[in-house]
Amino acid sequence: MRRFITRTTVALALGLGLTLGLAALLGGEAPSAQASLSARSMLAPQPLTTDPAFNALGVPAAADVSVIFNEPISLASVTSRTFVVHGSLSPVFTGTYSLSGLSRTVTLDPARSFFPGERIEAVATTGVRNTAGELATSAVVWHFWAATRGGTGFFVLSSTVGPAGETRSMALGDLDRDGDLDLAVGGSGNPGGQNVVYLNEGGVQGGTPGTFGAISHTVGSGDDMTLSLALGDLDEDGDLDLVAGNFFGQSAIYLNDGDGTFDTISHTVGPGDGRARSLALGDVDGDGDLDLAVGNWNRHNVVYLNDGDGNPFDTITHTVGPGDDISEAVALGDVDGDGDLDLVVGNEEQQNRIYLNDGDGTFDTISRTVGPVNDFTYGLALGDLDGDGDLDLVVGNMGQSAVYLNDGDGTFDTTSYNVGTSIDEVLGVALGDLDGDGDLDLVTANDGPNVVYLNDGGGHPFDTTTHVVDPVSDNTWDVALGDIDGDGDLDLAVGNWVGQDVVYLNREAEVYLPLVMGEAEGLVLSADRRSVVKGLVLRDD
Repeated sequence: MRRFITRTTVALALGLGLTLGLAALLGGEAPSAQASLSARSMLAPQPLTTDPAFNALGVPAAADVSVIFNEPISLASVTSRTFVVHGSLSPVFTGTYSLSGLSRTVTLDPARSFFPGERIEAVATTGVRNTAGELATSAVVWHFWAATRGGTGFFVLSSTVGPAGETRSMALGDLDRDGDLDLAVGGSGNPGGQNVVYLNEGGVQGGTPGTFGAISHTVGSGDDMTLSLALGDLDEDGDLDLVAGNFFGQSAIYLNDGDGTFDTISHTVGPGDGRARSLALGDVDGDGDLDLAVGNWNRHNVVYLNDGDGNPFDTITHTVGPGDDISEAVALGDVDGDGDLDLVVGNEEQQNRIYLNDGDGTFDTISRTVGPVNDFTYGLALGDLDGDGDLDLVVGNMGQSAVYLNDGDGTFDTTSYNVGTSIDEVLGVALGDLDGDGDLDLVTANDGPNVVYLNDGGGHPFDTTTHVVDPVSDNTWDVALGDIDGDGDLDLAVGNWVGQDVVYLNREAEVYLPLVMGEAEGLVLSADRRSVVKGLVLRDD
């Protein structure tokens, strides 16, 4: 579990201490802490710890999600609006809420499992009340990652997807709610200008899991020049909606009709002349719904707060940054461990920046720089790379890419490592546990062969095991990770500018088993029963 202390918690503790000390100085009997608490029915509830912990890795697929408060909570106040769990690959989680531990532990038992490797965002809002009816004084928002099963991090080409031509963005998610991952593709020119959703042929489709193409739906006008896509349950109706970040035209929100089509309701977001380069969804104001961060070209970056009504992003906006950045990448995560989501911005030939959340979805007070002043950054990813519980940063550059390890307070000054070579042209990055060993590995989308870096668990996470995904270069702009074929490990979808988009399946372990002559020993596969017996080695001992 992760423990965090808010300013209000400190103030309450100090106030109680001063009361006890003053009574002693005046010669009277100091009231007990219990008596002081009884003087006003209760202190307002404070979240103390979470389970799973902040940024935990390898969380079981069927795990409960809990927040522990400092005093008893009213179960009637715990609802799908006040304690909310979102998935990166699936819509908002429903389930059963309960209390335990003297009614101080609030728990959601989700009705469905997390997808392998899915990043989960959990939020306990200020709508949670104690048994006296007092509202929590602060929200808590945190991320954790679901476990994967097996895999090697080596990939085998499985299938191609769609026509060849100019894909700039990809996103995986269960768009038709049938339990497998579908693929959304954003194009930036002809013939790839049309954004398309491809439904996985497994699940209710009845075909081969992990293949796409038999059923597809177009999204948008076809000439939007969509440079970024984001999936999330924006209206919390139980399906994933789609945000298209457009460079030429106005960016748009497409609400899912429930079956993976997006025909009925759409909304615009941002100015009419576009300039959106990157998107990230997350609950930046701690109210339980997903907000939108947009990285723009040569203008202010913008955070749009979800108002929960109709067009979710039409009423409350905040600008971020100086207004002349060319921001090619944005990422949301709690880098300073205070229970809200901060914003990382990757810029083109300008210094990358971290904007710390003021706690209400504004980013005005504290900003920090990271990396050299002239990085040409196209990809960002946040994750706990060294297993110390805080979020580290991967920066994918046209040039030398790098990993910056978090000092624990949202600064990245002490430890950094180069990734790849100084002549690489990295256009996108993705993190996930590719080999099932419990830590986060890295895939880079390159103008050249794409590369896998397996985390070795040491100081520099990506300095020992690297290999190319495919020696063929199709000028890849984006990659997405998810269990596409439903076998428990993370597969890879690759969005190409030149050739067709491609799906690569994670290769299972190959086991060489000895046969001891003269003994009737059984041959045992790996525990998951999915490894392949490649050959037998005879030895006479």
